[in-house]
Amino acid sequence: MAWWELWKPLTGLFNAIWAWLDKYSVIIFYTLGIPSFVLSYILGIMFILGIDIKLKPRPMLVKRKFKWDSRAIAVMGLSAALMVVFFWGHAIPVIPGVMGVDVFLWIMYFAPPVVFGVPGIWGLIPGNIIGDLLVGWFGWGVIGYIANLASGWLYWRTYGQDTSLRTKKSWANFLFAFFVGYVFWNNLHWCTTAVLAGAIPLQTFYALRLTFNIFWLVPWIWLYPLVTWALEGLARKYGLHWTDFEYEWIPLWPKPKEGTTSST
Repeated sequence: MAWWELWKPLTGLFNAIWAWLDKYSVIIFYTLGIPSFVLSYILGIMFILGIDIKLKPRPMLVKRKFKWDSRAIAVMGLSAALMVVFFWGHAIPVIPGVMGVDVFLWIMYFAPPVVFGVPGIWGLIPGNIIGDLLVGWFGWGVIGYIANLASGWLYWRTYGQDTSLRTKKSWANFLFAFFVGYVFWNNLHWCTTAVLAGAIPLQTFYALRLTFNIFWLVPWIWLYPLVTWALEGLARKYGLHWTDFEYEWIPLWPKPKEGTTSST
């Protein structure tokens, strides 16, 4: 049996999901798609401004201070370069009819933020722009680039805290980052962006794009931790892991010291 025939049993499932999503495409667009687009801009702008969210010891907004040095700039360039390389080779088949290099391109939106943190997340923007220009895709996607910052931040602040997959928390963070962050939120954001930009119509093609992205992400879930571990091993060896850089989180609204009162 040819490799590509492995996909045939999934055709019925693909069509069923596509039909269901298409039936409710307008509802999905307005109740989930638009909010996902807005959330991307909110979290993306927060990332640009250096505003972070910490859950412990209590939920709070904090100012993230990151020390940019030559290593951080190099990591940002490396993150961008990885994307450009896989953009350039996106059409090269790895397993004809089943998997191409573009599978790894999608992983580059995930692994560098997890491993490199802030400079790895920033590297997605020049990498995306250069890659799009290289393959002739540059256009409407510019209004959606901010999702790379927002979702990259989410991957880093969840799965990036512990990539071992040796604890329930590590597994929970990975599954949350992958399914909620990538398959659900990021997928909705980009499909909604395509509709808002006029690149695809809401009817039929919105649901088709959502379904295609699901099937282009979920079957390769096993590759995401493998690529992340490989990249993390190299990063730790050369002192380029996000924990090797200087971060400081300062509460935006510090609690007043005992015995003092705030003036209005």
